[in-house]
Amino acid sequence: MLHSRISSLKNNAAFTQASSRQTLSPIACLEKKRLLLYTKQDCPLCAGLEEKLKAVLLRAQFAPCALSDCVLEVRDIQMNEAWNSAYALEVPVLAIMDGTEEVILPRAPPRTTADRLQQHIEKAL
Repeated sequence: MLHSRISSLKNNAAFTQASSRQTLSPIACLEKKRLLLYTKQDCPLCAGLEEKLKAVLLRAQFAPCALSDCVLEVRDIQMNEAWNSAYALEVPVLAIMDGTEEVILPRAPPRTTADRLQQHIEKAL
């Protein structure tokens, strides 16, 4: 009984639309701008910036802005030798990938608020 109910829900157009909003297909990810955050383990500045970025992007889902079409990609520099040699002494590093070009954004102050961080990123866009 439950299995047949689930099957009927999956065939329902409303269910299909609702579930497609929650997951991004690979094609949808390619269409969106990616915010790249280069971090490393045990880095309090990295964790703070990541938390603020997640808050800004969550808010952007409900209040349309320049960041509404962005997704966050966190990259651990210790997993890639090229990233480690480039950013070992500079993390956290925030960049934006628009198409195939990666642009490093100017560093935001560590004590900046989420609102100021959003303004900082939008200015760079």
